[in-house]
Parts: sequence; C-alpha cells; structure tokens
Amino acid sequence: MKKIDIETWNRNKHFKLFKDCDHPHYSVTFPVDVTGIRKYAKEKDVSFFGVMTHAVMHSINQIKEFCYRIRPDGVVLHDAVNPDYTVLADDQLFYFAETAYQDDLAG
Repeated sequence: MKKIDIETWNRNKHFKLFKDCDHPHYSVTFPVDVTGIRKYAKEKDVSFFGVMTHAVMHSINQIKEFCYRIRPDGVVLHDAVNPDYTVLADDQLFYFAETAYQDDLAG
C-alpha cells in the first residue's frame, strides 16, 4: 500500500471535486460474454461464481485506478484489492463475505 501525495497527484482536481460527496463513486453496467468462463468452470467442475469473481478481480487489479481508496488520512494505492460480495445462506438470509485476492486462480 502506498500513500498518495494529493498535492502532486495528477488526479488532484478530481479528488478535490468529489472528496466531500457522501458517496463519491458511480456504477457502470455493460454486457459481457462469459461463455468461456462458464465452459471452463464446467470442464473443471468448479464454481462458476468463484471463477467469475476471480476473473473480475483479476481485471480490476490490473487497472491501477481501481486500486485507489480514500481513507481518513488521505488516499492510498493498494497493491491489490479484495472482493466483497453477498452470499445466500441456507436460512435464506444473505451475508457479506470477503476473500483475499490471489493472482493464481488455483490459489
């Protein structure tokens, strides 16, 4: 993890524009063909959800801008970010889960 010097950061103006927002983020939705991932999971007899989560997190961790986080003492750049997601339990309630990202799918 690396602390960012906000005053010399090339994203300084963007940070200052959004830093006081209650929820300084946005969502983007787009179609993705996951046929290859589905086929891989079926051939290996592994969880599609697990393989898909790894593929998304691998992509996210390849893009530096997705690894920045705003913390109380400033902005940091993480070496890797971990996925958080909801999991449906047997009692039909959902729970939040976090896993440590690993570059290697086999882990």
